[in-house]
Amino acid sequence: MTNHLQPRASFMEHAMLRRLTVASALLIGLALGFVATADSAQAQSGPICSKFDSGLDGWGPCSWAPNVTTTTSTTGGIGKDDPYLQITDLSGASAVCSTDSKYLGNWVEKMGGCGQLCFDFKVFSSGSPPSAVTPSFTIYSGSSKATFYANFQVAIGDTSWHQKICAPIALGGTPPPSPNGHWVISGGTWNSIITNVTMVSLPIDFSSSPSEVVGYDNICMSPGGCGETPKPEVTGCLKDSKVEVKCNPDGTYTVTLSGVTFSGTDITLTSLTPGVTVTPPQQPWAATTTWTINGATPGQLVTLTANASKVGGGSEPGTDQCCSGEIKIVMPECPKPPIDLKVDKENTPSGGQGNGFNVWVTNVGAPITFGPGELTVKDVVPAGLTINTQSSPNWTCLPLPAVGLATITCTYNLAGTLGTNGQLTDSIVFNGVLTNHEQPLKNCAIVSIPATVGIDTNPSNDQSCVTVTTTKVGELIFKKQVVYVGPILLPSQVYPVTVTCGSNTTTLNLLNNVPQSIGNIPYGTSCSYVEPTPPVPPNVCPPNKTGAWTTVFAPPSPVTINAPVTNVLVTNTLTCQSAGEIVDVGINKTGGTSPPPNVPWYGWHLTVTNTGAAIGSNGVITVSDPVPAGMTFTSATSTPPSNWSCNAPVSAGGTLICTYMGGPVTAGQVLSTIDIVAQAIGSGPFAPFTNCASVGLTPASGLADTNAANNNSCVTVAKPGTCPPPMTQVQGGQCACPAGTVQSGEQCVPVSPPPPVCQPPMVPGPVAGQCICGPGTVLVGKECVKRTVCEAPKVPGPVAGQCICGPGYLPRGKACVKETVCVSPAKSNGRGGCDCPEGMTKQGSNRCVKRERSEPRVTPRDVINGIGIIRGLGGGGGGGGGGGGGGGGKGDSPRR
Repeated sequence: MTNHLQPRASFMEHAMLRRLTVASALLIGLALGFVATADSAQAQSGPICSKFDSGLDGWGPCSWAPNVTTTTSTTGGIGKDDPYLQITDLSGASAVCSTDSKYLGNWVEKMGGCGQLCFDFKVFSSGSPPSAVTPSFTIYSGSSKATFYANFQVAIGDTSWHQKICAPIALGGTPPPSPNGHWVISGGTWNSIITNVTMVSLPIDFSSSPSEVVGYDNICMSPGGCGETPKPEVTGCLKDSKVEVKCNPDGTYTVTLSGVTFSGTDITLTSLTPGVTVTPPQQPWAATTTWTINGATPGQLVTLTANASKVGGGSEPGTDQCCSGEIKIVMPECPKPPIDLKVDKENTPSGGQGNGFNVWVTNVGAPITFGPGELTVKDVVPAGLTINTQSSPNWTCLPLPAVGLATITCTYNLAGTLGTNGQLTDSIVFNGVLTNHEQPLKNCAIVSIPATVGIDTNPSNDQSCVTVTTTKVGELIFKKQVVYVGPILLPSQVYPVTVTCGSNTTTLNLLNNVPQSIGNIPYGTSCSYVEPTPPVPPNVCPPNKTGAWTTVFAPPSPVTINAPVTNVLVTNTLTCQSAGEIVDVGINKTGGTSPPPNVPWYGWHLTVTNTGAAIGSNGVITVSDPVPAGMTFTSATSTPPSNWSCNAPVSAGGTLICTYMGGPVTAGQVLSTIDIVAQAIGSGPFAPFTNCASVGLTPASGLADTNAANNNSCVTVAKPGTCPPPMTQVQGGQCACPAGTVQSGEQCVPVSPPPPVCQPPMVPGPVAGQCICGPGTVLVGKECVKRTVCEAPKVPGPVAGQCICGPGYLPRGKACVKETVCVSPAKSNGRGGCDCPEGMTKQGSNRCVKRERSEPRVTPRDVINGIGIIRGLGGGGGGGGGGGGGGGGKGDSPRR
């Protein structure tokens, strides 16, 4: 190619250019308000300022968040003896506000149509757990507000001043852009807020512990520096072209070149800015040409060179015509879709004192791209909880073990992308142990990202907490006290007491005045105890008397463990009585069920026998029957009904209490049977039910049962799969006996006298002479009402008229969705989905395939400290010969 020499610039021209360049960079840096260190510049000034030289200048606790201490201090200020506003967080909602008139009203008018608010910021303590802090402030217009977030975070341990953090102020459909950060609006519009400011607030609440201390200084509003982006500058033979820059959703830019008078064959665009690339570099000539710019950041000055050629267009045969130029662009601030990461946490108790915790991260905002170590989850371990281990692929969590109060920081080791509503494949699993603690514990996880990934605009879901109910344990201590009446000498003997706590049964062989205990019983456990009647030692009573024991438990059985120590005193009293003086009542319990597995009806039958002396008063004998879990006692009756007074119906967890009101009881009398009609909750088939009942005497009677061995009776009832002969299954799934017989337990017995006439909708029940509600109805009070009918897949719930999700379905809002069937090795996560084992990833909703790991892709990004627009030197002609040409311009070159 033929090279044309440019005239060499004079020394004076170089000097003037250098001054212009430095001055331009300085002016633009001041206008856009770049962050400077404390020793690089003095604090900015402006027509409206709070410099705190004479006190708080109207700043103080916000009325809606008053839990702060505000003062001025010179310790740790920007300069020697330079006062600043120091804010200390206290427990509760915290923020500092100003309603000074100088900050209120129309900010656009105050700034003459365009301006900025700048401030200096320092973190003395970021609280506990310590965290990086994003500088910000908020302006209000009534209930509407706009918050400016800086585009950087003050790192943990950084106690330097960050100066001239500036937010632009100007009218517009959206807030003006800024290389320093961005505005976030909540309610109202930008113009309505900025033209009617009613309050300004500064944040202080950065962590869950009220221990933050920060400083603010030089809060100033000044005209100018509104965040305008300079227009692209073009030099050389392309200076008559039009350059447009457009933002792309993926963070790249599109540059369009049009209107060039030169007409060529091809054109090449090359970046002179490190880290910034052009795609494609070369392409055929067109009146309008576009390129994609990668790696540029908002506010960055990008320099591009353009070289165009026209094959055969030179002034001499065999030469091409060339055109070159330089394009300088300050990359604009692009509207960014809101980033919104969400963390969830669940508690999965593992029995006893153990607990497991699952933590997972979901992106509910715009897609994000992150590098290794840029996703962080912090877990705040409360006092009373120790996290021993963590089993989480691709997460590094430290420190472990962590004894509360402590903070575990987990960093994700991989780079990647996370689309909208995408959940990070790798969750965090903690395994911990609870210690005794008086109150439930609150355990929280917090997710965060650095400013290099973006600003999470919705902090409300960045934290997820679970309440952990502590499993405290208690000790049950038994002590025996033996009392005898009269001149009786008792030999030393053993008194066995059988104790049942939950599913554990223990026999204690008690001696008089020697305590024995059972430990490690979880709070809330019900413990029952019984002692067989001790043997009467020989020769302790006169020949005409019989030894009789009376056993009293204090407190009576059963007892619920809700204290570190529960004491039970077992008093055995031996008296010598004649046969007619011994008091002894016993109980026997039987049970049955309607046989088909899906029919919820059961029957329990309690028979009390007075095997001791006569009892001459009403209201002395009582029966207690705790209702098993998963069942309701709908009625409890006797024949005649007046014999027993019962508190039915009783729901699961309650206790049926019946008192005998049938008059005096003779020795050896068998009292009328208590017949209980019970209904299982939910849908069958049902597991076996175990039900226990006890009989006793009221303390007010002054009587004591001498034989505790027959005071309790239990029975377990399991449903058969079909109706036992000669029963047949009838409408509603019940079993019915043939005509002339009636069901008694699981047998059909002849009716004598004939069965009662039941008034519809009642039908003969499983007990002879009893009427129950017919198919499709249930007993409520004394009436049969229609059974709740639920639309599949819902089934009747434990409360009348309530429908719940049936087996294999999970609730989602008001609907029931089918629980996903996971294909091995996928396993259900208990939330309607499937999780994959380590090394595999999900395919579809319920399958796992081997994960193909790809190398992380990190996009380089430059961080700029200033923008200098340097006017380029236009190219000119020039004769051929040696030496390089400047700037460009039209010319000829030999064809290659």
